[in-house]
Formats: sequence, structure tokens, C-alpha cells
Amino acid sequence: MSKIMAHLEMSLDGIAEAPETWAHAYFIDEMAQGPGAGARETGTVLFGRKTYEEFSAYWPYQDADSVPFAGFLNGSRKIVASNTMTTARWGPAEILSGDVEGAIADLKNKPGADMLVLGSLTLVGALLRARLLDTLELNVFPVMLGGGRRLFESSERVPLTLTDSQTFKNGVMRLRYELEP
Repeated sequence: MSKIMAHLEMSLDGIAEAPETWAHAYFIDEMAQGPGAGARETGTVLFGRKTYEEFSAYWPYQDADSVPFAGFLNGSRKIVASNTMTTARWGPAEILSGDVEGAIADLKNKPGADMLVLGSLTLVGALLRARLLDTLELNVFPVMLGGGRRLFESSERVPLTLTDSQTFKNGVMRLRYELEP
């Protein structure tokens, strides 16, 4: 059985939308080490359509020798949750449509490598509600944004247990949560 881990960037006021516009100023080498780096050992990356399109416009053109994360992303199997996409050019990739939660539950129950969700707030929210996500890893940045989409915009309660935390010298905190049964 595979596990699913989501990794997101979030501001102190809970905004997780468009981290490419505000989080990169905080990145330091230390953040590429430790618990979050283990996510790169997964075999499959799950994306929502919007995040896949954003990533596919950038990452295939990055040099894996100078940007190791590019090698990881470009070589990983990609699964895109979308009811509107018909082709996925940045491969290896496949598209899940229709009952996405059911399809992901089926993938999770098959033997294979663990899966990682990057960004994709709608997908992460759906996986949380369906109790399909095993681990939620957040990099919480010391900034208040005042507006934007929050990580989880649902009134449903989802109990989590903090299993690891790390504070970086730039004030960013990495928090790792496991979903409670």
C-alpha cells in the first residue's frame, strides 16, 4: 500500500496560494535538507491541473545538474487530477478524471512507491476530506499576506497529529502532521 504526502508553503495567516510570488525570498539551503528532502524519494507526484500547468511551463527547462529538484520532478511519474485536460505533455504523465478520489484510493491500495502532492490546494483539500492523505508537511513562512486561498477552506474537521517540526534560521517552520485514524 502506498502512502500519500502533501507538501505546501503557507503564510502565518494561512494563505497557501501562489507561493511562487512570496515564499522564494525566504528559501535557504538548509531548507533542502532534513525531513522535507525525504519527499523526493517518492515515485509519483500528484498534481491538480493548475499546478501541473504551472510546473510544466517551468521545470522541464531547468538543468538537473544545477537544480537537483528538476531532475526529481522531470523523472518522476506524474498523475494529474483534472476533468478538463485531455493531454499531459510533461511526462511521464497520466490524467485522472471523473471519480478522482476513487481513482487515487485505488492507486493508494496497490503496491508501489509513495506519492507526493505539491501545491494543488483543491486536490489536497479533497484528499484531506476523503482521508486519503497520510502526511501533511507545511513550510510556514514568517509573513502575513492578508488575502488569498487558504490551505483548507472547509468547515469539516480533520484531526492531525504533529510528528515532526523544525525551525530554520530564517524563521520558516517545517511542520509535519499525520492524519489521525
